[in-house]
Amino acid sequence: MDSKRSVSLGARLCISSAVILALMALMAPPAGASSADRSRLKNFQHVFILMMENTGYDSLIGNPNAPWINFAASTYGLAKT
Repeated sequence: MDSKRSVSLGARLCISSAVILALMALMAPPAGASSADRSRLKNFQHVFILMMENTGYDSLIGNPNAPWINFAASTYGLAKT
């Protein structure tokens, strides 16, 4: 098997858990903040995380064979590292 393609279930769970914990940390109010001081916070109704397994950024974004993900990235935003 190709070493790039064989990602264990444990590694996937670890990555997913890290992403969820990071999002929870970003959404948590700062220490000592009162509940009345929420005017600076954005009111997100939904947050979606799309993880494309075994697909590189360069082979997916801009690819005419992936119209939905390219539409979503251009319409709703794209975060990359």
